[in-house]
Amino acid sequence: MAAFWKKKELDSSVECVDESALDANQPEEYTAGQESQVVADSEASEREDVEAEISRRFGTVSMVLGAGTVIEGKLNFDSHVRIEGRLGGEIFSAKAVIVAPGGEVEATIETEHLLVLGRVKGDVLATQSIEIYPGGRLDGDVSAPNLVIKEGAVFNGQCSMPDRSTKRTHP
Repeated sequence: MAAFWKKKELDSSVECVDESALDANQPEEYTAGQESQVVADSEASEREDVEAEISRRFGTVSMVLGAGTVIEGKLNFDSHVRIEGRLGGEIFSAKAVIVAPGGEVEATIETEHLLVLGRVKGDVLATQSIEIYPGGRLDGDVSAPNLVIKEGAVFNGQCSMPDRSTKRTHP
């Protein structure tokens, strides 16, 4: 038992390393802020993947309400619409309504598909689907045969899921 507590002598030899001989493939040392940059790059890449998926599924969006646009009223669209600005009132669309990151909608919405990457406040009736993506927020009651809430998305409200055969009507 005495051997267990016996102090060991320290090796006093020091080995010198030529820094130019280090492998260039070794990871760099961590610097402050590096982790947040990796997270930001990952989120940007994820957002690009989502945008590519939307483009693949819905093709070209012929109507864009750009950032800085503010509209209040009753709007009717026959094609896909992308909202990057602020919109309030009522929205009727025969196709998809895409609320982009940074887009804000406070309206009653009737559409075929609603894709939320920004913020929506109001009741929604979709004949096909409602999809809320990471960073997206929907506050309101919804009715759609399909509701998809991705991780990192927020939904506050009630949901009803009618048959796909339910037809919408609007004035």
